[in-house]
Amino acid sequence: MADEDKVSANGEWTDGDAGSVPESPAEAHGTERPMPSYGAVPAGGASQQPTQPTRQFPAPGYRASGPAGTPVGGPNLQAPPYNPMGRPGVPPQYGNPNQPPAMRGTAPQGYPTNGPLPPNANGRPPAGRPPYGAYGQQPAAPEDGKPKGKAGNRKLFIGLGIGGGVIVLVVIIALVAFFVIQGGKPKAQDYNNTLTEISQFQTKQGDVQSKLTEVYSATYKGGSTFDDDDVAKVKEKASAYRAEVDSIKNDKSMKDSKVKEKYDAYVKTADAYVTYANNLAESGKTLSDTTQVCDNAPKDGTYSASFATNYTKYINDCTAKLDTLSKAPDKAVAKYATDMKDQMTKTGEIVKQLGALGDPTKIKYGTPAYDKYDKLSEQFYSSRSSSDVVTNFSDALKEEQDKAMADDQYKALRDALQDGFENAL
Repeated sequence: MADEDKVSANGEWTDGDAGSVPESPAEAHGTERPMPSYGAVPAGGASQQPTQPTRQFPAPGYRASGPAGTPVGGPNLQAPPYNPMGRPGVPPQYGNPNQPPAMRGTAPQGYPTNGPLPPNANGRPPAGRPPYGAYGQQPAAPEDGKPKGKAGNRKLFIGLGIGGGVIVLVVIIALVAFFVIQGGKPKAQDYNNTLTEISQFQTKQGDVQSKLTEVYSATYKGGSTFDDDDVAKVKEKASAYRAEVDSIKNDKSMKDSKVKEKYDAYVKTADAYVTYANNLAESGKTLSDTTQVCDNAPKDGTYSASFATNYTKYINDCTAKLDTLSKAPDKAVAKYATDMKDQMTKTGEIVKQLGALGDPTKIKYGTPAYDKYDKLSEQFYSSRSSSDVVTNFSDALKEEQDKAMADDQYKALRDALQDGFENAL
């Protein structure tokens, strides 16, 4: 400004051109009188509060003077900054200690005068936000736009936690697998226990076989009979044997694959033996009933007058029993019944021819009828011999027994257990 403003002692404007508001504090003070810093200590004296300057900027909005030098806007009656208890008041704007703070709701210097004011236009930050400007600086945002610090550390901890958890899980699985493998391997005592138990197989099987021998003796008269009670006893003993075989299926020795293989093979033969024993027992009862009839032939000789009549009745009764026996569940017994029936049929044909010649007591010696009767009599006695049929039946029963007893499978299981026992020592 070319002309300086003058102020009287009572603070009124006397004369001078009001001019325009300075653009900056530096412009107001000029280059010869630099702007003092707020709170600076003057040279040659003690620290003191800054004094009221001799020059005061007109209030915002002031433009021209009125009559008698009075400004249009009136004198500046704004109170100085509030400074309770010696604390610094509201910081002067832009570092000018003499510039009073702007009135609330007015734009500070440097903000546009039109439009809405920023939330912190009067030097007060929004609620809940840290101070800016004179009170602090806005924290700079990360270059990548992503939060740093705690969030990054949290991700790091999460990653380390997941990795550590995976490692721990792998170690646990390995330990479990190790103990399962070691714990599952049979020990020598396990093999020995099973060896002791399988010895009962033969004991239980022997009980069944002892009762089945009564079936063999039922094939001839004078031997033991075999009834429903005997059949029940055989089935009971066979069931006890089969239960004994099952008793070792969960033994620790079964974790040995070789032992388990031999045991499974023996189980199959044990099932076959139980079937054989039950079938033979059921067949034994029918066999016993058939023997009581077919082994009760007439005592009459061929030259007896009642021979043909009595023997024909006997053949018919025996054939009926043999026909039923041929349907027995045991194959050896059924085959025996079929063979005996065929033989009885041949004998019956001879008896029929003898009967056609009439009463043998009335046939004269030396006649053709007598010669024919004598020849048929020889054939009759020859046909009655069933030694071959009985021998074949006995052989068939023994073959069935040997096959059902499964001695080979038992020895294989025993040897596998013995090998395991020795290897575990």
